[in-house]
Amino acid sequence: FFLNDTATTEIYTEQIVGSVRCVQETGYIISTDKKLYRKETDTWAAVQCSALNEELGQIEYIFSDKTGTLTCNLMEYKKISINGISYGEVKDMQDLSRFPKVSNVDFGDSNLINAVEDRSHPEHEPVKRALIHLALNHTIICERDPQGKLSYNAASPDELALVNFAKFCGVEYQGIDEENVMTVSFLGTVMKYKLLQLLEFNSTRKRNSIIVKNFYDNKIYLLCKGADSIIMERMNKEGERKLDATMENLSKYGVIGLRTLLLSDRELPQEEYNKWLQGYEEAGKKIEGRDDAVAQQQELIEKELKLVGATAIEDKLQDEVGITIFKLKEAGIKVWVLTGDKLETAINIGFSCNLLSQATYRIIIDAKTKKTVVDQLCLLYTSD
Repeated sequence: FFLNDTATTEIYTEQIVGSVRCVQETGYIISTDKKLYRKETDTWAAVQCSALNEELGQIEYIFSDKTGTLTCNLMEYKKISINGISYGEVKDMQDLSRFPKVSNVDFGDSNLINAVEDRSHPEHEPVKRALIHLALNHTIICERDPQGKLSYNAASPDELALVNFAKFCGVEYQGIDEENVMTVSFLGTVMKYKLLQLLEFNSTRKRNSIIVKNFYDNKIYLLCKGADSIIMERMNKEGERKLDATMENLSKYGVIGLRTLLLSDRELPQEEYNKWLQGYEEAGKKIEGRDDAVAQQQELIEKELKLVGATAIEDKLQDEVGITIFKLKEAGIKVWVLTGDKLETAINIGFSCNLLSQATYRIIIDAKTKKTVVDQLCLLYTSD
């Protein structure tokens, strides 16, 4: 009787589980859950697996990217630091009708606009230099509709925000022609630059550089933008009186969760450029070890940089990210988030999305090589 009773119980259990799966497969429970409905796109959740609940119950870890997953990947330009002065701290511009209508820009500090438009302003030249840098150093493609209206085709929303901000401030990138001549309009004055080289951004370099020849003074310039740690390593810090103020502004931007970049440049003597170009072209012709050879040549030219400024862009969190992560952690799931932001920004985002709390025991490993990471971990282990 005992065996029969057990067998009967097993049959009943299998029937119940099968019925639940059947209901799930039809999508009745999950696909009709109003909490899973997305109003903006009129989309209900769809169940593709009858064992979905069982599989979800087995999850112990979630590994997530930040940009475009926790955040909306909709960048808005917020602040800029030039010559040690942070612009964007106030929004006192009420009437924006005379400014270009651009996307990805949320800025209204009249102090910067005054410095741009008043040629006698003490900050005019540093501000002009920074905005021209933003208008030139990118990979954006210009397109014009049949009516001649200009639009930008950008590979990333970051690039679009930077170039649109320059345009908003009166420095408009107007495109590049078949002879690699880039055109920029500064308050209506046309400026032309010959694009000589483009040293593109990648995850290893963490910077983007262009080499241009200014038709006005016939000089060659290297413009480089990238992560602050990368640019600082290649900067000539002697005589940089505003470096400390700029780094302080960067830290403030990071604390409030903004994505930051450092802008830098330097003039290249013709002789130095010609000598470097010969080595760069030879590296590009190599069959074996080409990538390493090219990277080495790029390192040779991206040095002795001078500080131009720092930018700050906001990437807003997705709706209800905080409560979602809180519930996941409450269920015992460990959440890991990968981000390329500077440390201050990463910590701030961690608090914003409830990944971190004041009660969280934080261990900061700040190292650049495998050996130093291991050393810091061993030190923490022995100290405990």
